[in-house]
Amino acid sequence: MNIAANMLGMGNAATPLGLAAMDEMQRLSGGDTPTRGMVLFVVMNTAAFQLIPSSVVTLRASFGSANPYDIMVHIWFVSIGSLLTFIFVCKLFERLQRNNIEKSRRRPVFVRKGERLWRKSARRRSAR
Repeated sequence: MNIAANMLGMGNAATPLGLAAMDEMQRLSGGDTPTRGMVLFVVMNTAAFQLIPSSVVTLRASFGSANPYDIMVHIWFVSIGSLLTFIFVCKLFERLQRNNIEKSRRRPVFVRKGERLWRKSARRRSAR
């Protein structure tokens, strides 16, 4: 409902729906830390695609525009572009975070040489 209200250009009506959806997502996740789905939901609401940009059309009509709907196609391209860009950035940060977590979970391997422990190198040296 929230995304549909945003698409129709009813941002103020979409806010309570978005808050209710976020509360439900937090209840389902069972923790205080936002999940990847919650972050993506916020990103999609922030850079929402507007099918009918009612506020811009109203402003253009109030300032005496001959055809206040002329700008709609341009708004569609810009809002789709921003939505796709922000989803891409969100997914990129998810992947970077996942890679950092995987790297931090790897434990170094130690080899005993004499009386000291040495950290074994993860890279293999090429034979020359």
